[in-house]
Amino acid sequence: MAFLVFLLACLALSGTLPGLTNSLSATTFQEGPIQCLANQGFSHFSIRCSDVGLPVGQTFSEGLPIDILGFLLTQILGVSAHLAFIFAGMIITAVALWGATALLGRIGVGYLVGLTAASLYIVSPTLLAMTGFGSTYWAFLLIPAVAYMDLR
Repeated sequence: MAFLVFLLACLALSGTLPGLTNSLSATTFQEGPIQCLANQGFSHFSIRCSDVGLPVGQTFSEGLPIDILGFLLTQILGVSAHLAFIFAGMIITAVALWGATALLGRIGVGYLVGLTAASLYIVSPTLLAMTGFGSTYWAFLLIPAVAYMDLR
């Protein structure tokens, strides 16, 4: 129960919940490839998507895991690219919170102290300032989770 409360607080403070304002540059940059994959699927998958970003098309230069997760959410839940991106962000934030808490638990920190520290990491000004940098923000969120999986 404590995890859900802390997760909800992290989602609200980072602007990841539906209806909250997230960084427009990050959402626009990620929604285009998700929409392109939703329109074309993987059958026409290339480095550029001609459906978005005319005349040359938007590139799949970064954030492909989020794009694929968003595409799967559009197909499974039948939601728009925008909602799929928001839901993907919620999933990534939950994994980041779990991973940071587990990493701190592995080095002997108590559960609530670790959960608090992990939440403070997720809503730190340094990380939140990176929301305008597209997928870099999501990658930095996941660093503790990746470190935990490496140490496992």
